[in-house]
Amino acid sequence: MQRFFFFLCMFLEVLCHTSCKSEVKIESYLNEASPLANEYEGMVIPYNIAPLNFYVSVDDGVQGMVLTYGDTRLSAIAEDGAIIPDLDEWKSLLEKAKGNDLKLEHCIHTDDGWKAYDSFTVHVSEDGIDPYLVYRLIPPGYEMWNEMGLYQRNLENFDESVIIENKHAGYNCVNCHSFCMHDPEMMMFHSRAVNAGTILIRNGELQKLDTKTDRTISSLVYPHWHPNGKYIA
Repeated sequence: MQRFFFFLCMFLEVLCHTSCKSEVKIESYLNEASPLANEYEGMVIPYNIAPLNFYVSVDDGVQGMVLTYGDTRLSAIAEDGAIIPDLDEWKSLLEKAKGNDLKLEHCIHTDDGWKAYDSFTVHVSEDGIDPYLVYRLIPPGYEMWNEMGLYQRNLENFDESVIIENKHAGYNCVNCHSFCMHDPEMMMFHSRAVNAGTILIRNGELQKLDTKTDRTISSLVYPHWHPNGKYIA
C-alpha cells in the first residue's frame, strides 16, 4: 500500500509540473533578441499556410512561443525540439490577422516562470497559397533510388498522400514528374528500369507510353509541357 501511494504522489507531482507549463504565461523579459528572430522576423506568410515549425535546441530547456494579434492569443510549447502551434487555433489567428502583422514572443521556462525574448513580427498576407505541392522523396544522394516515391503535400495542414511508391512497381525509378500549367488533371512522370515508360494522366485517364527508339540511349527524360497541353518536350 505504501508503494502504491508513493507512485501515486510521484504521478501527481509530474502531472502538476506538466500542467503548470501547458500554457505559456510570460512572467518577465530577457531584454535580448530571440535566436529565432533572424530566421522569421519580417517574413511574409500566406494566410492559409500550415503552422510554422519553430525549431529550438533541446539542450536549452523547455521553450515555447506566444503568437498574438489584437485580443487573440495562441501559445505553444516545444516537443522534441519543435514548437508547432495547434492547427485550428493557428488558422483562426491567421484569418483574423490577414493583411497585418503577427506578434511573436519566443520564451524559455525557468525556475522563475516563463521569460520572453524581445518580440518580433511576421506579416500575414491577404493572398493565399495554392493548397498542394507534389514532390519526389528520395534518400540523400540521388544515386540510391531503390526506395522512393512521388507524394502530394497539403500546404494548409500536414497531410501527405502517396501518388506512387516504387515498392509497388518493382523498386524502379519514378522520376521527372511534370504538370501542364500547374493543372492537376494534366500530369506525367517517367518510370525507368523495370516497367520503363512514360506515365501520362489526362483528365482522369491513365496511359503508358514507350518512348524508347533504336536511335536513343534510353526513354525520354526531363519533360516540359507545351502550354496547350498537346505536346511534351
